[in-house]
Amino acid sequence: MFAESKAGGPSLERFVFDIKSPRSQWNKRLASVFAEDFIACGEYNCGPEDYDDIVKTFLTHLIAVRLRLLEPEDDDELAQEKRDEEKRRARNGRRRNLKHWRQKGCAAYARYPFMKECMKILKSLPLSVHSGDESAHDGGHNQYTITTMAWRNPALRNFFKVLDWLYLSTRFEDTSHRAGRGAFPRRRVMVNRMDTYVLNAVKGLPINFYNPPYIASLDPVSLRELSAKPPVEIAISPEIFRIALRYRRVTSRRDTLKILAADDPTLPDSTVTYYPLHDSTQP
Repeated sequence: MFAESKAGGPSLERFVFDIKSPRSQWNKRLASVFAEDFIACGEYNCGPEDYDDIVKTFLTHLIAVRLRLLEPEDDDELAQEKRDEEKRRARNGRRRNLKHWRQKGCAAYARYPFMKECMKILKSLPLSVHSGDESAHDGGHNQYTITTMAWRNPALRNFFKVLDWLYLSTRFEDTSHRAGRGAFPRRRVMVNRMDTYVLNAVKGLPINFYNPPYIASLDPVSLRELSAKPPVEIAISPEIFRIALRYRRVTSRRDTLKILAADDPTLPDSTVTYYPLHDSTQP
């Protein structure tokens, strides 16, 4: 057609571009039409010597316009980029929610020993320190599997789990155990899957927040660049630990019968302080 005969090509009256092929013969001719008119108008102090630069700039601009206008179904690569970006935003949003809920759980029990220190620690941690997750469609529902990070101390999850349970405790009334209004955190399942979005260790954390084997694997230069801070002790008072454990089996607003009684015999001794980073087992 046009590429072969050059007939019926673009003009100032037919100034449309080929969105599917930015470097097509049509678009190259369109760039020539634009460059000739741009020089001829005499408003931009351009001459024939600028013709090639104007053509190149115009064609580059067409590529940018195409990326903005192209529908995902017209370009698989662009569609995949958009999907990846949407997933990244969704993951960051869930991490942001996790941090917010954990801070609320801390704030609700700020009057108890150690909780103000826990709040300071939590506030200082970037979002990427919190466990990520991946969603999978299962039986018509989204299931979220918790991902792990090779560089993060696995015991740090003990601390986060206590905070998650504390937040859940704030969602139920003290006496009736009736759930309050509002969406509950999604149930997340622990699996042995590495996080593919936070591969690089977050710099500047307390040294005991990093996985010891990861620290041992670093050469002196990498260790210095990590800028690790002195270790931080995390302590959970006996009262707080017992409150949190009462809600460890709760995953939704319907789980009122799964809330343990305050005097449940399976709860730990009321005089034992819990140190989550010292415990390799999950509470």
